[in-house]
Amino acid sequence: MKKEEIEGLKAELNELKSAISQLSKKGNDVFIAQLKTMNIPSKIKMAEATQADKDLAAAKRLLADARKEIPEGAMLKENFNKASGAFEQVLNHLAQAKAALKEENKKEARELYREAAKRFPALSGEQKKKIMPDCRVIVESIK
Repeated sequence: MKKEEIEGLKAELNELKSAISQLSKKGNDVFIAQLKTMNIPSKIKMAEATQADKDLAAAKRLLADARKEIPEGAMLKENFNKASGAFEQVLNHLAQAKAALKEENKKEARELYREAAKRFPALSGEQKKKIMPDCRVIVESIK
């Protein structure tokens, strides 16, 4: 159980580092996020070695704290780049559209929704049913 959580933390850390790298390449200030991620690998190793709940909680807390320094949209775009299937891409487009709506950016949300809609025909009936509530919310918000 804890081993799976630790592996999950390692994967999250890699995603976070990748997002920080992308933001840095775009010229965004990521200094604080970089500083906050420096201690995470050692905390994960400590949790791995001791298998103690307190060490696992400390690693999770540091990761969450570092993640707060990254804009939500940047993490979603990073996840989208890794998604391979149409369903995952649609889910990521919809999540990005919701994030854009939170930032009151209807134009970006509309474009993201259109991209999701392009992949909609490739989805199964069950997948379509799962995303319909989100689609309705987004459509109502971008009108």
